[in-house]
Amino acid sequence: MNVDLSSISSLLNLLLVVMVVAAIVAVVIWVVRFASAPRASRAPVEERRPIVEERRPVVAHGHGELAPGWYPDQNDPSSTRYFDGQMWTTATRPPR
Repeated sequence: MNVDLSSISSLLNLLLVVMVVAAIVAVVIWVVRFASAPRASRAPVEERRPIVEERRPVVAHGHGELAPGWYPDQNDPSSTRYFDGQMWTTATRPPR
């Protein structure tokens, strides 16, 4: 069996070109995904605001405890948030 060194060299060159093109395509895809990601997801954790602040609006009982119910949302004046008697929930709705 006679192996032609020029054909092996051509195949290796073609393989190298394909690998370089694949690497360039991978980098371009990564850059496009990074650039199109929402900026909030790239922000450091310490810069994000909490969803709910621990401020109690009105005392309903004489003992200083807040009764369960819907109260004005401290983070969004256009909605109300439900307090279950122990903690603020994630449930919100428009004020009634």
